Amino acid sequence: MPNPSIITITDLGFAYPSGSSAIFELLSATLDRGWTAILGDNSCGKTTLALLLCRYLSPTQGRISPRNSAS
Repeated sequence: MPNPSIITITDLGFAYPSGSSAIFELLSATLDRGWTAILGDNSCGKTTLALLLCRYLSPTQGRISPRNSAS
């Protein structure tokens, strides 16, 4: 059975052009295949993170890279 695919978030930063401050700075995480939840208070950046993961938005720093955990 092949190893599960994962998404690696490395030193992610994002700020909306019209915003006065960054939504994220230096966010790093690994998301395994399967059930993953993004939980948090209202207006903490959950939707923005989802849009970044789906590549509807581009990070202002860092990277999001899908890769196979065997590599």
